[in-house]
Amino acid sequence: MLLGGGAALYAFGIFLMYSELSQIRAAYGAYASQVPGSGLQWFLIVLDAALAGLNIYAVTLVAKGDFKYAKWLFLAMGVLGTIFLLRGLSGPVTYILINIGLLGSGVYGWILASREEKGLQV
Repeated sequence: MLLGGGAALYAFGIFLMYSELSQIRAAYGAYASQVPGSGLQWFLIVLDAALAGLNIYAVTLVAKGDFKYAKWLFLAMGVLGTIFLLRGLSGPVTYILINIGLLGSGVYGWILASREEKGLQV
């Protein structure tokens, strides 16, 4: 459930970033590429899409019982959630809440996968 939710949060983050880029394009037209940070937005959109795909892949790993790699995908989700949160603190509240959700679910999922991998009761 956490991985599916993480994929949904990444997808929602993509939607918000693309909406932001659309507003920049509408405001600046042909000069939109000169706006600081617009190139970074495209990179983050591609990164979020890749991470959403990795979360979906991790769901299959967890279903098979392979917690070793799923654990590292959770860790990546937590670390990138932290980076995106720090980057987006001046942005919209919705974007901040999405990244808090990614950070929290990444950490919580990593703890659960680690315990499951070690055979501890969850």
